Amino acid sequence: MTKKTHKTIEETIAEAQRKDKRYNYMILVVGLLLIVLVAAMIFYGQYKKKMQAIEHQQLELETKERELIALELKNKESSQDSILNLVKSIQNEITKIRLNSENLSKEQLLTKLNVAQTKLEKISYKVDEKTIVQYYQCKGDNAKVINTVKRLDNFNLSVRQPNANYPSAAGSNTVWYGKNVDKQEVYELVKSLKNQNVAIKNIIPIPDTKENMERQNMIAVGYKRTSNTKAVDEIKIDPNRVRVTSLNRAYTVRFYSYNPNEKVKNNLLNILKKENYKVKNYPEWRTKPSFFANTPTIFYYDKGTKNIAEKLAGAMSKHAQVRFKVAFGDGYGISNSEEKNTLIVHYLQ
Repeated sequence: MTKKTHKTIEETIAEAQRKDKRYNYMILVVGLLLIVLVAAMIFYGQYKKKMQAIEHQQLELETKERELIALELKNKESSQDSILNLVKSIQNEITKIRLNSENLSKEQLLTKLNVAQTKLEKISYKVDEKTIVQYYQCKGDNAKVINTVKRLDNFNLSVRQPNANYPSAAGSNTVWYGKNVDKQEVYELVKSLKNQNVAIKNIIPIPDTKENMERQNMIAVGYKRTSNTKAVDEIKIDPNRVRVTSLNRAYTVRFYSYNPNEKVKNNLLNILKKENYKVKNYPEWRTKPSFFANTPTIFYYDKGTKNIAEKLAGAMSKHAQVRFKVAFGDGYGISNSEEKNTLIVHYLQ
């Protein structure tokens, strides 16, 4: 019969300590697993919330894109109707001239022809959006101005007779330009004229008045050949009034607005056009999206365009009296190919 052995106190304590270690280890492992599980649930919840916000933002932007397309189609249809009305109006003018030509003086006939010509210019601009160059012709110019403008692809030429608005236009050696005209185009036209020895001594904006409202998309040229006329590069002309760097044409500005001041908004859009950017003006939001900035902001998406955004913010803040801040965008709604050439404007009151 085997004799039963009894554990010593030291052996019993050691065995209890081993069991406690295993138990504590299991508690530690279970605790760590619970912490990881809770953390994963928190991170997943945040990730899910972020993805829902991104999906909501993308849905909002896609909706605005569709609204913009619908608006452009509506404007196109309206433009087509406007063109048809202008064509009918011109036909009526020509009919009146033909029927009454014997009873009209030369001055009256020229006035009616000018009316018809103005309507033709409107049609031309609506069809291809090329800048109209009105040339007030003077005898003895040897067709230099006409031939120069015809060689330039950006313009449509309209030869005019001096009238009451521009009685001395033909001999003024001046280029006028409307406020909506790309200043780079003005520079290129003057440079081309100068290269053909057409001496231009003045470059001035067309007065922004009610009478000249329809002329703000045009350039007008008056020229008379003379040996005493100084060329444009021999007189002082503010380059900021004549030339805007063509580099801005490489950038697209998406303009988003929430509850805007319409007058300020239009002013901001005019500034963008004057600064020579490609502009996409989206229909405004009536309710503020969650991702919309809390203050007027210009977002850039590549470090190389930060300075472009800052210059634009400066111009808009200066001329529209609206302070814009500049911020790096999160990239939602912007493709990789757009990051280097796209800025986004958020404007709100």
